[in-house]
Amino acid sequence: MIDPDLTADLSCPVSNAEAWDEAILQLHLRLKKLMTALCTGKFPSDEHNMDSADISALLRQVLAMYSDYNSLQTQVDYFVLNLNRPLLYAVVADILLRSVEPLLRKVG
Repeated sequence: MIDPDLTADLSCPVSNAEAWDEAILQLHLRLKKLMTALCTGKFPSDEHNMDSADISALLRQVLAMYSDYNSLQTQVDYFVLNLNRPLLYAVVADILLRSVEPLLRKVG
């Protein structure tokens, strides 16, 4: 059951829709940045290049580079801990790891 307090602000659909859209865009960008870091070994500094990055191609590359979950998790943890916003990227990392875990557990 959805907590009514969580949906109380949904009465103003335009501002909430815009806020959700922005949140999703930021999450998408941060996922791309983290996956780019996993693929290249360095965290990207140019957000403009991230706009054109193909998230599906990045995911395929990550899965090809890290054949088991533990090695991926170790590298993700390394990047997250060395960023200037580790708490924010810890959430992004968790989403990435939870999403790919079933795929890597099947392979390994």
